[in-house]
Amino acid sequence: RQQKILAAINKTMSTVLSYCCHCTLICAAALLVCVSSFAPPNCSSSFSSRNQAIQSTQTLFLFNFGNSKSRGNAKIPISTSDRDSQAISAIKSAIQNPRNSKLPLIECEFPALGALNKLGDGSLRSALEAEDANIAFLKKVVGGIAAFPFMGSKVTVVVGSAASNSLMKKVESVKGAKLVSVREGRPNVGKGEVCVFLTPSSQKDYQAARILAKDGCPTVILNGFAKDRQSIPESATMAYF
Repeated sequence: RQQKILAAINKTMSTVLSYCCHCTLICAAALLVCVSSFAPPNCSSSFSSRNQAIQSTQTLFLFNFGNSKSRGNAKIPISTSDRDSQAISAIKSAIQNPRNSKLPLIECEFPALGALNKLGDGSLRSALEAEDANIAFLKKVVGGIAAFPFMGSKVTVVVGSAASNSLMKKVESVKGAKLVSVREGRPNVGKGEVCVFLTPSSQKDYQAARILAKDGCPTVILNGFAKDRQSIPESATMAYF
């Protein structure tokens, strides 16, 4: 009797499992049909065009912007010093020959810390390390631009509206540049100067950078964050990424 009961239970379970699998396949097929029907007609071509645009941007502006012999032959830096040298060279080339001469807005982005996991761990120690790394690079950029024969020594460092007093004091130690803050209003920049905007983080900061560039002042954004599609125009120059 027990064997008959077990046999009946096994048969019932097999029937239930078979029915569930059948239903799952039907649901999956229905979901696939729904997704396909709601997809834009040119979805695949749009993605293809976007990928081509990204590849084109990387070929033109990665590491060695402005050097026609180096375009498409970008080299991965093997050290922090090598990275800084490449970035400064790319920035100077972009200043001399921006993508849009009417909007000389230039971007330079790279991980400030070697350990990428530190950038998002939220600790004060990591934040200060990233701040110090950005300022160390800023000093090199200012020195490189100041020594650039076409630019002279007029470099203005701009800090964002949220910059702390401790950051301001650190930036004051940068030689060869004057310091201005977005909190003080529109930066007063003279003709022939270059602005280096250190880590902008608000729409007010990015607006100030765009205004400077529209006025004809080459403006370099170093490691900006909290950006959206409105922050930096597509016509801006990505000198180093």
